[in-house]
Amino acid sequence: MPNLLDGDLDRRALALDLREADLNRRDARARRDAQERDEQLNGRELQLNRRETALAALAGELAAERERLGALRADMLRELRRLEQRRLQASPRWFAAPEVEESPHEGDWWAKVLGRETPAA
Repeated sequence: MPNLLDGDLDRRALALDLREADLNRRDARARRDAQERDEQLNGRELQLNRRETALAALAGELAAERERLGALRADMLRELRRLEQRRLQASPRWFAAPEVEESPHEGDWWAKVLGRETPAA
């Protein structure tokens, strides 16, 4: 076995110390990166929770609005039916002239006016 000098031992110890420091630095960086990823995920989770809450609130508002519109539509249809019934029951807009039966001599008069001869009875 070769004889190691103090200088060789010191160099090896220094190399081991540098390697250990490098491993510690990498480990710390890996922990810091993992912590940052966790924080980002937590931030995204919070955003997701806020969005879900906002969407649930919006869905509730939409359901309430749909219900109000349905009630308004039903009221309008009732009012239109009532107005239609009132219109149908009301007197006509243009009054019809009274019906008059044709007199027996009226046909003869028209024939005379139009220059037609009346058939002999």
